[in-house]
Amino acid sequence: MLNSVEPYGILVAVGDNDTFPLWYAQEVEGVRRDVLIANTSLMNTDWYVRQMIRRPIEEYDAVHGPKAYRGKTWPKPTRPGST
Repeated sequence: MLNSVEPYGILVAVGDNDTFPLWYAQEVEGVRRDVLIANTSLMNTDWYVRQMIRRPIEEYDAVHGPKAYRGKTWPKPTRPGST
């Protein structure tokens, strides 16, 4: 699922059964750490939205990423107001 998202993309997950395996793949196995996982069940809480905003943007690893996204330039996004 993570490899279906373009570099620096957002993957919207609906509940725990969708989200926790994706978080595990990112945090433990290091798979596609550049993708932001947005859980709709948690997005109505202030703490989760703040956590997503503060989350550092990880570099996209083109060598280990999907072949469909290789050979292109994927500029790392910046946060508004960060210079």
